[in-house]
Amino acid sequence: MFRELRRVLKENGSVCIVTESHSQIEGRFYNRYFPSLADNEKRRYPDDHVIVSRAKEAGFCLDASEVLSSSTREDSKEFLRNVAEKNWSMFRLLSDREFTAGFAALSADLGCNFEPLGGGETLLWFRITAR
Repeated sequence: MFRELRRVLKENGSVCIVTESHSQIEGRFYNRYFPSLADNEKRRYPDDHVIVSRAKEAGFCLDASEVLSSSTREDSKEFLRNVAEKNWSMFRLLSDREFTAGFAALSADLGCNFEPLGGGETLLWFRITAR
């Protein structure tokens, strides 16, 4: 991916990768309902230091990074509908048993406020090093 980005970016071009570090994945409030979710996601997505390393290998340097924290989250009917429909692929990777139990518990807590546990997003800004 980074080699292709380097090829197509203009001179002095930059790119922003929006990701979640493994600690942010672990901080998602809904992990309490789906115990294997965080480990599944960490196997699917590289940690931010791995992304930086791969970018450097392809001729980029890290210009800036920004961590966006999660705010207090209220479980809502819209969120619950998205989970029920498995509109995020991470829910499709759970066993039927874990999904059913987790969804029932999540549904019972509808309307609860959840304090952030460290979730959020990380923005990694890269620019091309000298060609």
